[in-house]
Amino acid sequence: MNSPSALARLRDITHSHPRRYALRDRLSSLNAVRDHEEIYRAQATIDLAWETRFGLNLALYRTFAVPRIAELLAATGEMTTNPHKRAFDTGLWMYELIEHGMDHERGREVVRGLNRMHRRFTIADEDYRYVLATFVVVPTRFIDDVGWRTSTLVEREAVAAFYARLGQLMAIPKVPVGYQGFADLFDAYEAEHIAYSEAGAAQMRATSTVIAQALPDRLRWLAEPATSALLEPRLAAALGLRPPPPGLRPLLRLALRARAVRERRRAPAEVGWFEPGRRGREVYPHGYEIADLGPNWLRQEPDASSR
Repeated sequence: MNSPSALARLRDITHSHPRRYALRDRLSSLNAVRDHEEIYRAQATIDLAWETRFGLNLALYRTFAVPRIAELLAATGEMTTNPHKRAFDTGLWMYELIEHGMDHERGREVVRGLNRMHRRFTIADEDYRYVLATFVVVPTRFIDDVGWRTSTLVEREAVAAFYARLGQLMAIPKVPVGYQGFADLFDAYEAEHIAYSEAGAAQMRATSTVIAQALPDRLRWLAEPATSALLEPRLAAALGLRPPPPGLRPLLRLALRARAVRERRRAPAEVGWFEPGRRGREVYPHGYEIADLGPNWLRQEPDASSR
């Protein structure tokens, strides 16, 4: 869905907690470019926290459906040999940047790590731009489709400005300007490049084990069919996922919409959920430092400010 529907906009103003839209309204008064870090932080960790986190996971899956990106990921071996750490580290890198911004020392350390990691590989500039676009477009469309409210113009432009800045710090040329620029790039790239590959299917199978282990034992069998039901049929096929059982796709959408109704009626969160250095049950039981993130070989790479 490219923009909020009339039904989605109606959803935003009915049956809501009286303070539910206070943060949205405050953010709408800010400047999307100048204040992009503040706006995105509030969206991603407070007001639309669950939707943004889920959407960022969906963005990661899409990269597996591009054969040359999937083959590069397969060559590193990180996702298939250590899927929990790879998935956890990716999320921590993103949320460290979101929480602190790119001028904070922890943010600068994340950018240095990303640049050291990526410069080892030959990666096409258009692939870099596409990955940035997934982080901008996929969560935004997920929010507008099934979130408890739709995103605002200010939020969409702030997210675009955030990832444009990251692209500049990674020396990626011709990064799109504005949300629509990212959306146009995203749609054109996927129309040309989404296709099945064994490497992509292997990455998705490894990721499915991570999803399954996050579920109660009796529901782990649902990991693959539920993932398939959440994705467009063409994308699911490119990832090697079987079509979901009949009725599962509309059932999941109904569940997501029911969640949105419940969220609108609840009192809003007051603080962000992300805790820097936090413990992870399986990966970092005693907490982490930025230097712990990423593959083991990264710590032997010399520092670099750009790729």
